[in-house]
Amino acid sequence: MGAPSLSNPHPDTEVKMPSVLPAMHVLKNTTAYIPLPFHNTYRRVRMNYQNIKYEHIYKTCSGNTTIDCGFWMNVENNKTVPAGRTTFDLKLGKLVVENVRQHDAGMYMTGDRSTVIMVFADNGL
Repeated sequence: MGAPSLSNPHPDTEVKMPSVLPAMHVLKNTTAYIPLPFHNTYRRVRMNYQNIKYEHIYKTCSGNTTIDCGFWMNVENNKTVPAGRTTFDLKLGKLVVENVRQHDAGMYMTGDRSTVIMVFADNGL
């Protein structure tokens, strides 16, 4: 496949990354309305202060899935990750993360990685 792309968090999969990544800024301790289409799962990739990459997955709760859903989980160790309450607002058509924390910032995408947006958590003025 060639050299891995720096902008693609998953060089082993075909992800069409736009030349300019859509981004949004959210103030900490507020609610983020992330413009992603409805999907059964969502992913986020974040880096810590030591440049270690973490990938989290979120499964939306529906009539069929009510046991293993409604929380962010680390993909590598299958442990839940502390995060603001996350839901999908059908009326707005957006992923909603309440009480955004610094570690909620990162690259959010649908489960199939077809739609991507970068979310930054800011302290404000």
